[in-house]
Amino acid sequence: MEDSNGSTTASGPHANAERTLRVLTLNVWGLKFVSKLRVLRLRAIADRLGSVPPTPLPPGFSSHDGHSSSSGTHARNQPSTSSTAYDGPDHDEDDAEVGRSTQDYEDAYDVIALQEIWVESEDWRYMRSRCEQRYPYSKFFYSAAVGSGLAIMSRFPIVSTHTQPYLLNGVPIYVSHGDWIAGKAFGSITIQHPRAGLIDIYNTHTIAAGGEDGPESKRAHRVAQAWELATKVRDSAERGRHAIVMGDINSTPPSLTIAVLRDVGGLQDAFLASHPSLPAHAVSLPPSANNNGPVDPERALAELGVTCDSPLNTWTAGKPLDPRARAGAGKRLDYVFWRGPNDPLSRPYGLLSSSSKSGQDGDGGPVHHDPRGRLRCTQSAVVFTERLTHRPDISFSDHFGVSATFTILDEGSTATVESTPEYTNGALSSPSPAGVKSTGAGLSPELQRNRDDSRTLQTLTSALQALSGAANAARQLQHTHYLAFLGSLGLAFLLVILAGIVPTAGKNRTGSATQGGVHALFVVLAVAAGWAGTTMLYSAFIGGEWEKRSLRTIMESIELELSLVKKRLNESEARTSGNARTPGVNTGTSSTLPSGASAGAAASRTQRDGSQSSSKPGAGPLGGQSTQPVESLI
Repeated sequence: MEDSNGSTTASGPHANAERTLRVLTLNVWGLKFVSKLRVLRLRAIADRLGSVPPTPLPPGFSSHDGHSSSSGTHARNQPSTSSTAYDGPDHDEDDAEVGRSTQDYEDAYDVIALQEIWVESEDWRYMRSRCEQRYPYSKFFYSAAVGSGLAIMSRFPIVSTHTQPYLLNGVPIYVSHGDWIAGKAFGSITIQHPRAGLIDIYNTHTIAAGGEDGPESKRAHRVAQAWELATKVRDSAERGRHAIVMGDINSTPPSLTIAVLRDVGGLQDAFLASHPSLPAHAVSLPPSANNNGPVDPERALAELGVTCDSPLNTWTAGKPLDPRARAGAGKRLDYVFWRGPNDPLSRPYGLLSSSSKSGQDGDGGPVHHDPRGRLRCTQSAVVFTERLTHRPDISFSDHFGVSATFTILDEGSTATVESTPEYTNGALSSPSPAGVKSTGAGLSPELQRNRDDSRTLQTLTSALQALSGAANAARQLQHTHYLAFLGSLGLAFLLVILAGIVPTAGKNRTGSATQGGVHALFVVLAVAAGWAGTTMLYSAFIGGEWEKRSLRTIMESIELELSLVKKRLNESEARTSGNARTPGVNTGTSSTLPSGASAGAAASRTQRDGSQSSSKPGAGPLGGQSTQPVESLI
């Protein structure tokens, strides 16, 4: 049902069922002709996931409780359930029995997100046939020439789906990367959950090009993809739904990509939530953990959440690693994120306008409610770290998976915030006692929001700087390809002329066979030069214009978001200044903000000052060139 604020919740006979939600994300490394032992490994993954017996949904619950399954979504062999109402403690006991019957299965998930499962005709069909008893609902996401490689399986009815290829997916001439041809995307499904109502589940695999080192402009396409995904997740929250995002993000925790998902999308990191002592940007264990010796890869999995380039993975063991991967015994590239709905009872930081009248405290100021909504991550771990039972010499994939278990709170239990998360280096600190309204570190709601807005301002400014650098690089690459086209065209004409001259020079002379071979060579080279010129023209015109216009589209949307954040900060600063001028009251920004918040406010004021932000290169929060207007960049 939808409440008065438009948010969708579960009610009625199923409200007491399914108190937890367990999800899995796994990159299965299923590239045809490229991935080693692909069929063997993917069938082992399917057999393992399909070996868990089905868990019946609450009696009377079906897809008809929400919406009918959408077109293109696989749903069959749904376990039969009784049509009687689910309405009392007796059914709670039945539900507990079901939980006890499956809790011993470590692979008993409710929703599974798979990446790099590209061979639909073979791998996906086998996966579906093995797993359809426990996961009767599924969606395979199609995009571009060879597909996104994304799929989701669910125990719960799927009521809608969406596939959105990213605007920026690399450069078409870099065929070996495969991103542009594959059409990297995010896919989403909306499930009807008996207890939480409608939940949007997102699955993504972002572009890998750019790595982790060097200027952010090298990773601008990945940052742009994070922006697209974050804004879509925010749309889910605006519709009153919880959202869960899973996938291979190809980014380590300190990256700008992760910052965009966190600050723009309002997303919480499940692994950080279940490991509160882990700094949000950690990529290696502290010195005390490894005693200045070799990094323990087992501890790196358990404490850092490493999912790729681990020495424990047979496909990457012995592989030359960069210093970042060596320091952490691998990299954390796969994530589970989540957030709550954007309604007055669960509004994320930074998204409540300064003029909002809803969700205010007794003093007329805005109240910051828990951004996690009704979901609490109680456990998250790296999984699928074992090797195949019948082939102990190989791992399931070149990535490990990540699981997360969420407890679903009763509806209305977040009306009075039991805890407002406080970030320590980006990680959530311990919550306040239940029933105590907290604003974190003694900050008032408005100062808390100002600090969050300042952090969002820094992230958006850094993203705009990265995209600005990418726009300059795109122009230069396009110019280079146009020159290559002209050069190839001129070379092709020259070779055609030479091919016509050679037979003439060879008439009535010996060695005509050799000259005939030279003639054939000139013809072949002319064809090759013509092909190269055509490719350069295609890359320069179609690829270059596509990239430039896509960059401009995203940069303009970020600039609009920046203007809104700056407006909120300016309005807040004006109100604070007005309070500071009140006789007998000393509540100015410099005296009320703690050191961290003061620094954030100072940074935001510097960024809002056009003369300061545009006159010095590297003035942005992460360095790099200062941001210019979009019109001057394209």
